[in-house]
Amino acid sequence: MGPQNSHDQYINGQSLPTSPIFGGQAQYSERDPQGLNASTPGAKLDSGKQRPWLVLRMGFGRALQAVTRIGTKGAAKYSDNGWKSVQNGYARYMEAFGRHQDALDLGKVLDDGLGGTGESHIACMVWNLLAAEEFRLARLAGFSNVQHWHDSLGIGTPPIADISAGHMGRPMALGQIANDRIGGLSIQDRLNIQGGIQDRLNMQGADACRKFLGIK
Repeated sequence: MGPQNSHDQYINGQSLPTSPIFGGQAQYSERDPQGLNASTPGAKLDSGKQRPWLVLRMGFGRALQAVTRIGTKGAAKYSDNGWKSVQNGYARYMEAFGRHQDALDLGKVLDDGLGGTGESHIACMVWNLLAAEEFRLARLAGFSNVQHWHDSLGIGTPPIADISAGHMGRPMALGQIANDRIGGLSIQDRLNIQGGIQDRLNMQGADACRKFLGIK
């Protein structure tokens, strides 16, 4: 029996639906970098997958610590993730990026003025670019701000214990579990799969949702 809908197509390892955002036909396949069969001892189907540890920790770990400090200070000054709801956030964070760039052009290294973070202007530029990019992606996905987009993906939602019971020995939010399964896909494909998860949760309960996600 073939897949019942576009959500099942991903789970069953078949072609994913065409994304209207990126205009391409996403494909899902896994293989061992040495060509080993999945059932062969020592096989690991991670060829071609993204390498966040290489990039985020081994590559830019020190720089991202500065960006983390900026986000932490911002949360203390405003509110946790309050930036996600800023009206016209893309334009405003790009303007903030420009202000830090202007300061850098004037030879100022640190954001140490009144109300500043004390971090480098370059790190502040990175933080503002990341915020602007989240707003750009949210808009492509059809949302007016980042908060609405993240809510739709289940990012930052409270843990759902009955779904995640026994999964990796700790509770996880529905969106976090899903992201384990759909990392690297286009925005629209993520939304499609999240929709399938929510449909099963609403109509068939936690067991069906757990099965859909492949959670034992």
